[in-house]
Amino acid sequence: MNGENKSVRKLRTENNVRKDYYDGGLGTAYTLDPARKWDGKINNALAKDGVYYFEIKAMIDYEGAKWQTVKMPIKIDTVKPTVKISKKAMF
Repeated sequence: MNGENKSVRKLRTENNVRKDYYDGGLGTAYTLDPARKWDGKINNALAKDGVYYFEIKAMIDYEGAKWQTVKMPIKIDTVKPTVKISKKAMF
């Protein structure tokens, strides 16, 4: 989503995703799936600088369940930083 809450790209839809159980430290706390990452592109072009949101929606499988949504901000900044170094004598 862009800064105006408009969807700019849909990355993935998954069904029947299992929850990871931490299991008191015996199991994994999370899993990483490369298929869920964003390559920084919208319509095959690099996204313009600005703030975007990675929106994740999920709903548990029971009658009457409601969607739960999390939005994570992603800042795109392609401008190279400028650095000025000045050397001062220590004595």
